[in-house]
Amino acid sequence: MHNQHHSVPLRKALCNPATMRSMQSTPDTPSSGAARPQTRRWIWGFIAACVAIAIVAVVLPSQPRAAPQVTFNTIDGEVISSAQLHGRLTLVNFWATTCSVCMQEMPHVVQMYRDFHERGFDVMAVAMPYDRPDWVLDYRQRKALPFKVAIDFDGKVNRAFGGIEATPTSFLIDAQGKIVQRIVGAPNFAELRKTIGALLGAAG
Repeated sequence: MHNQHHSVPLRKALCNPATMRSMQSTPDTPSSGAARPQTRRWIWGFIAACVAIAIVAVVLPSQPRAAPQVTFNTIDGEVISSAQLHGRLTLVNFWATTCSVCMQEMPHVVQMYRDFHERGFDVMAVAMPYDRPDWVLDYRQRKALPFKVAIDFDGKVNRAFGGIEATPTSFLIDAQGKIVQRIVGAPNFAELRKTIGALLGAAG
């Protein structure tokens, strides 16, 4: 990803399950009575650090950069260019029906859309290339998603945004078409709502 927006590699490196298994299976040294509690303290400290990192969504605003020029193909058959999003604050949300975190965050995204839409806020929910179109359509209908839902059939949108390594991943794009935040994982919605409110207020 662009060096302006550091993201998941740090979390992956620290909380790699294979690393955890290798540490937990390493036998204590019989000759050192202090080695066992020291090793346990180190492991528990490592686990605590992983939990802390996992809880905090990766949100790293930096100098805004232009969002990529892409075309979104919605499940309703619409073709929407990124240029058509200009003039409104937009959350481009990469998700999947097989992603449990995405399912947990979606009601919050819906409520946020309803609360801010009339003030100039939109959501473009982009299903990942591996997601089944019939599942995406079924989910949209069952949950009555009020915003545009696209499917990235060929992965072009995914690649244009730098390659999405994990879902959910969201990009907050201002009315001028600049990325102001990249969020990996479920965001702190209270903080995100404050940011959206501030940006809409500044735009107004």
